[in-house]
Amino acid sequence: MRASLITAILASTTAAATPLGVQGTGKTLKRDSATGFEWDPEDFKVAAVRYPPYNWAYPDTENTTWANYDLNRTITKAVDLIKEAAAEGVKFVAFPEVYFPGYAHVLSSFGLGNNQLPTDYAQYASQSMEYDSPEWKTLMQAFADTKIYGVVGWSERANDSLYIAQTLVGPLQNGTAGAVHRHRKLRPSGAERNLWSDGDVSSIRTQKLPFGSVSMLSCFENEYADTRFIASSQPANLHVASFPYGRVVSDWNWRLPPYSTFKTVAAAYGIASGGAAVILPAIGASTIFNERAITMNETLTNNLPSMQAMPYITSSYNTTNWTTPEFSLSSQYSWGSAMSILRGIAAVVPAVEGPYFGHVVSTVEQLSSGFVQTPSTECVATEEYDCVEVWPREGGFMA
Repeated sequence: MRASLITAILASTTAAATPLGVQGTGKTLKRDSATGFEWDPEDFKVAAVRYPPYNWAYPDTENTTWANYDLNRTITKAVDLIKEAAAEGVKFVAFPEVYFPGYAHVLSSFGLGNNQLPTDYAQYASQSMEYDSPEWKTLMQAFADTKIYGVVGWSERANDSLYIAQTLVGPLQNGTAGAVHRHRKLRPSGAERNLWSDGDVSSIRTQKLPFGSVSMLSCFENEYADTRFIASSQPANLHVASFPYGRVVSDWNWRLPPYSTFKTVAAAYGIASGGAAVILPAIGASTIFNERAITMNETLTNNLPSMQAMPYITSSYNTTNWTTPEFSLSSQYSWGSAMSILRGIAAVVPAVEGPYFGHVVSTVEQLSSGFVQTPSTECVATEEYDCVEVWPREGGFMA
């Protein structure tokens, strides 16, 4: 883990290519000649989507049986939201974690396969999206038609495995739209690992766009030490902290953190990272912060009528002071800080990586035939379904 952290920080110092051809076209309007993207630096409008995916049982996430997901219907609604937001002047739209086809919400309520069956996971896998598939192209066409940027949270199906994917998308040079940068959640949290496989630290990279630099992390990646350090060590003007859904305090129970927890994590990321503005999209409650982690706009309402009336929240940034962020040699997320952490680890701490930090990959076949058990979870077998161990082991993965 120590070596991989050092390697990731070293790699993060490689800057993305500088945007080309930005030309003034009016008093404040700018245009990127390479992509046709136009924006007002003094009024850069962003949106955080809060409307639920199709058939998603929000806010009844605690006492519910499995709800069948529908990727195509969710995409149809998302296309409408993208075009509606763009018509209102939005230039950047952020979607919640795994919005496509929707967060497998009963995972957090029951986890460990106690309230959902492998057949439910198979249904979810069938509605997970493949990169560059017809469904993906339909979604990208909406970004092409509107010429705006955004971050898409989705359940990605690749090589017969599922991943919590987060992709920065926007207009491309050929008049289309597509992925600018792709990230997979490094280590799905808790029972999420029963369904989704691990990503890789190499995808945690800040990207330069015509209006500024953008970083992104999924859910508690914004809190966990390794992912937060790697991302924060790469300065950004705008950070997207995608969470699955926002539960207000009245919904709280010990199994599911209240939205105030997510909000605190996102705000703390903005402060600690050196002043990135933060967008926190989540189904239901959502927040947009300025560069000082002060709330610019938010909603704490959970009910469906509220989300239908206001499917996303918006706010505007003055980006004229969004210069290219410089790497600090003295910040809490610098090379020196990483070295201090490594030097300061107490001698009593075993210099051994536990199985939790191994790269865990499960297949759709495995999660469709039994209850997947990983190093971070337990498992309760039934008469019909056995526990399927998916564990990093010497010589390969054990299934």
